[in-house]
Amino acid sequence: MVSDDSRKKLFLLLVLLNLIVLSGISYYNEKSKIVEKNNIVLGSSLFGRGGVFGYFGSSINKGELVGVYIEGKLYGYVSNKSEGEKVLENVVLSYMNDMGLKNEDLEGVNIKGNVEYKKELTDIKDIKTIDSIAEAIKKEDALCVDLIVKDTRDVVIEPKLEVKNTEDLVLGKQKVLEGTEGLKTQELKVTYRNGKEYEADVLSENIIALGQNKVIYKGTGDPIAMGIAFLKEPTKDGVLTSEFGSRWGRMHNGIDIGNELGKPVYSAFDGKVKKVFYEQYGYGNAVIIEHSDGLETRYAHLNNYNVKEGDTVKKGEKIGEVGNTGRSTGPHLHFELRKNDNPVNPLKYIEQTTLTVYSN
Repeated sequence: MVSDDSRKKLFLLLVLLNLIVLSGISYYNEKSKIVEKNNIVLGSSLFGRGGVFGYFGSSINKGELVGVYIEGKLYGYVSNKSEGEKVLENVVLSYMNDMGLKNEDLEGVNIKGNVEYKKELTDIKDIKTIDSIAEAIKKEDALCVDLIVKDTRDVVIEPKLEVKNTEDLVLGKQKVLEGTEGLKTQELKVTYRNGKEYEADVLSENIIALGQNKVIYKGTGDPIAMGIAFLKEPTKDGVLTSEFGSRWGRMHNGIDIGNELGKPVYSAFDGKVKKVFYEQYGYGNAVIIEHSDGLETRYAHLNNYNVKEGDTVKKGEKIGEVGNTGRSTGPHLHFELRKNDNPVNPLKYIEQTTLTVYSN
């Protein structure tokens, strides 16, 4: 059992301890705030809610800090709101340093994002440096940081393309005059978002050097009037069995090329398929292709064809196969060339031929 004398000594010891503590800190009532080296510590009275041991044992680790939140996500705690705002400044400065920009280079800065500073009671050890929080925000692109600068650039002017018709070239031929690049200087307002160019507005421009347009000259000259061979051989390695002109008392409007059944038949010139049809007592399976300047070619007695009306075909493109359909005495291709629907001898206008002339 404790004697009255012992109780007195214990009471005096506690009073002495209380005086010592109060001489080193600012004491208020219960739940008072104690400021130590910029850290705000929430404490309790020494002789209430735990007394001396309660204060030193638990409350010393708690602090009212400011959490930096972006779009609802916590990126770290700082001591106060002004330090939180400093975090955003450091994010901006980091992007500026990456791009080698100075304050005088900037036309403006826009920061887009939902930023909140929340006071929260948390462990003092959770506090972070301004730089580390700024780096975390930048790493995740948590904010849209737009740096607006004026810039001057030299821009290459690509040559434009012109197409001109000329009768100096035969139909189907073309000549290309290559252009040259020009050069202009532009004054721009450029927005860099998170270090990358986002948009650029041209404020003014000045032409330094004029370029020259690229010109394609397309031939419109009539090959028949010019007497120029322009057709591709419609089928290869055949035998010329019947020429253009009068035959058996009537006009033969094309040439007949005997060949093996199924041999390829090609479009003699660039054009568009005008008609595909079957004629039992005449052309058999036939294809008519219309070309520019009133020209037309016809391919008859085909075994089959692999084009349809409206198809665009190129010179040398396969359109069918040699056959023996319609009014025919054996596998061959009947080939015609017409100008404004007037038959023309096609043999005169084939560029190169492998035909063998039939002789009895």
